[in-house]
Amino acid sequence: MGIYGILLTGLFFSAILGLLLLYFRKKRLTEENYNLAVQQQLLAAHYDAVREQVERERRFRHDIKNHLETMEYLLSAPDSQPDISRQYEQEIKRLGRDFRIREWTDNAVVNVALHNKFRQCEREGIEVQADIHAESLQGFDELAILTILYNLFDNAVEANRHLKAGKKKYLHLSMVRNGQNLLLRFENPKEKTYGPRNGQKTSKEDQVNHGLGIQILKETAQRQRGFVQILQGGEEYVAEVRLGIGRQN
Repeated sequence: MGIYGILLTGLFFSAILGLLLLYFRKKRLTEENYNLAVQQQLLAAHYDAVREQVERERRFRHDIKNHLETMEYLLSAPDSQPDISRQYEQEIKRLGRDFRIREWTDNAVVNVALHNKFRQCEREGIEVQADIHAESLQGFDELAILTILYNLFDNAVEANRHLKAGKKKYLHLSMVRNGQNLLLRFENPKEKTYGPRNGQKTSKEDQVNHGLGIQILKETAQRQRGFVQILQGGEEYVAEVRLGIGRQN
């Protein structure tokens, strides 16, 4: 091989190496931008939920004087207005559900996320059964947990919205810590025909900003040494996710 052949070969391999480096650099930047976009979406959703909570508390403080006066009247004559007493008792219980954030875990941010998603389901008429045994989330990635929870809740709510009239809306979820693993399972109903149409990645109207839910779940779980399993029959959708402690390199 002459000198020109050697030069051409060197240039060829240099070009290949340059293209590979460019490809991996672009891939890394795409992943970083993607992760930043996901984080921004989570922060925006969480901010809106917290802002809504603060607004409810502000309205409650504004009306607390009237609440106290009504309670004082009802306590002074409990048998004089039985219907009003029962209605007010139900209202107080509802307010308690809205403002009392249960400490499911030792992570306050996760607790707020669960609280607001449960309240959303209640407003949507979705019956929730929760089995949560994850008192300690030490060692698990908070952002990964929020990413999983928001996506699974949003998918379940969306599927329930598309049920035909008269069908029961429900969500059964479990969140259990098992040693070094956090196991999440969401089960909800769906219509047999509910799902993306031909050529689409999602059944939601916003085709640009939706349809990445499963991809987000899988990538998030893989980075946390876990996995995602989707089981869907005719009228049932089950998502199972495992997250591990420690980030996958």
